[in-house]
Amino acid sequence: MAKSIRVTLELVSCKDVERIEAIDSKALSSRPDQFVKDNLLGYYVLINTWLMLIQQWSQYGWVYVLDFIKREGLIALIRGFDGAAAQLIMGEFVDFSLARNIWMDVQSRGTLTGIPSDDELSVHYDPMSAMLLLLRFGKRFSPLRADLLRKSALDDFIETQRSLKYLQRQPDCELINSHVRDTASRFLNWPRAVKALQSVDITDIVFTPGVSYSTKADLVSKLKLTLEERAEYFPLPFGIPVVASSGRSYVEFWGKQADYEVHTVRLSPVPKSYKAARVIAPEDAVRQALARRYFDILDPMLPEMIKLHDQSQNQGLARQGSIDGTLATIDLHAASDSLTMTHLWNFLPPEFVRVVQRVLPTHYEVDGKRRLLQSAATMGNSMTFWLESVVFACISLAAVRFYNAWSGENDETVSVYGDDIIVPTKAAPTVIEWLERIGFVVNVDKSFFDPNRRYRESCGEEYFEGTNVSSRYFPRFPLMGTVGGELSKNALRDSFENTVVDSMAALLDLQHKMFALCQPASLFLTALIREADPRMTKSSPDEALNDIWSYRTEPVVAPAPCGTVENGRIRPRQTSETREKHSTLITTSPKQDKRKMPDGDYNSLDMKLVDLYNYLRFLKFGPRYETPLDELLGVSSPPVTLSEARGDVGLKWVLVSKA
Repeated sequence: MAKSIRVTLELVSCKDVERIEAIDSKALSSRPDQFVKDNLLGYYVLINTWLMLIQQWSQYGWVYVLDFIKREGLIALIRGFDGAAAQLIMGEFVDFSLARNIWMDVQSRGTLTGIPSDDELSVHYDPMSAMLLLLRFGKRFSPLRADLLRKSALDDFIETQRSLKYLQRQPDCELINSHVRDTASRFLNWPRAVKALQSVDITDIVFTPGVSYSTKADLVSKLKLTLEERAEYFPLPFGIPVVASSGRSYVEFWGKQADYEVHTVRLSPVPKSYKAARVIAPEDAVRQALARRYFDILDPMLPEMIKLHDQSQNQGLARQGSIDGTLATIDLHAASDSLTMTHLWNFLPPEFVRVVQRVLPTHYEVDGKRRLLQSAATMGNSMTFWLESVVFACISLAAVRFYNAWSGENDETVSVYGDDIIVPTKAAPTVIEWLERIGFVVNVDKSFFDPNRRYRESCGEEYFEGTNVSSRYFPRFPLMGTVGGELSKNALRDSFENTVVDSMAALLDLQHKMFALCQPASLFLTALIREADPRMTKSSPDEALNDIWSYRTEPVVAPAPCGTVENGRIRPRQTSETREKHSTLITTSPKQDKRKMPDGDYNSLDMKLVDLYNYLRFLKFGPRYETPLDELLGVSSPPVTLSEARGDVGLKWVLVSKA
């Protein structure tokens, strides 16, 4: 039944999808046949759901969109629609005729009735919001086997490094540098920060998830490497007394300090969108753990204008700017890669830079070759986000104060979250000029400072004249599996949100989005999910469960776990009481059972290192808490098990009783 529903609803068949894939594969992959095979499910789901969304607002527009895709490919449509969205936002003429015609249909359609309301969005009554959804739905699509896209990202990174090398050899603007340096000197309590960082030693480290430069992602691999290379972390008899390392002099370093330790990272491109990959650089396991400890110490010292765990401040100010035009939003291109050690030496106190340099990389490795890193740090180092936020905040605040001194204005509103910068609209041109003079590249398409054009965007939220026009996107996580068959059970870590997901979880998340936006697409996805797993249950959205959302709930009904105690024994109660059970995604790991472990495993070095790690962490930091709420309630988590430390975790869908 599920298959017949899906085939009835589909607007493009698998055969047509394969032809469309073949068009895109020429520019994205060196293995076109494998590209077509691996991306069939992702292309099939994206094209059908996107066309259904368009059909809802433009009765016949989807026909012309499908005709365009068959001729030019899916990527050409995503690129064309993305450009049209930028023109629409800026109030410019939309030169993509296909998008322009759909825009006329959306405007004439007016308020849509008969579709569920998404409380966070306004697509059901605001034409601008609806059109942006239609234009940008597929912009985060990341196809598999797009090795040419990954290669392009690496080439762009290397080219950025060359540009930074040239930039650092150009004369500085001392006027700007002096103002930024003066602002930075009073930005936070630097002596306190330096003292706190100087007290950090290797016993303070707490390993973070993710692959490192020289180990796998699991904790056991990192502990073994630490025992081998930095044994001072462990107390005797496992470890050795602390051994200090000294820097060496390298003439290749360009900056004010020539003595440093060689810290190498390895470049790794990860999916980001249809047009680019994001280049991250895994660190050495111990150095990354130290960097994370630095971040944890410095984070509470930041002033109110920087909140690295709360995006709502930037989002609220962006909404205010869209209403009255007083605030502007500025975005930078390749911001984290463009921050150099020269910037740090120019703006921040030298004693602080000397200490933080201890956990920053100096070289990067690509294609087996090691090269000097011109960036201060890369995506993959815990201190990168903190450093770029502080530097951009100091530059912005100094520029705003400079503008105010000459103009007589007194608004010093500045809020920074990474490279998302918010400043007064009147001072925005000065801030942009200073950023560019210092060497950063302002992303013009994502910076909005026109007082007469009330559109603002920051931290993933977009506002037009106070209305939230943020879009819902097709998932960045690649869908793997067969159409009408099983989905891949491979659990992958999302590099953006640091969460573990599988294809079923990604498909269900999309079904939840479509339930509030487009019922045909929601039914189509429901049928596809039921084909992959006929046992998948249904629930209503207000229950906030992670199975299929539907008006008609279909749980598994099972007897309630109840009984009576007679003579010290539990006797099942004879009752007709039942309880609903719903499919739930849980993280699993094998139980640590001494009786079922291989001979000697319980007393192995792995087990001893994990136990010692748990003990040292407890002595240093106290109980383990999974969330801030758990810490507030005093609900601690058990120590890391051997299975968890080995990375023996996976995702499993199980039936759980509804509370």
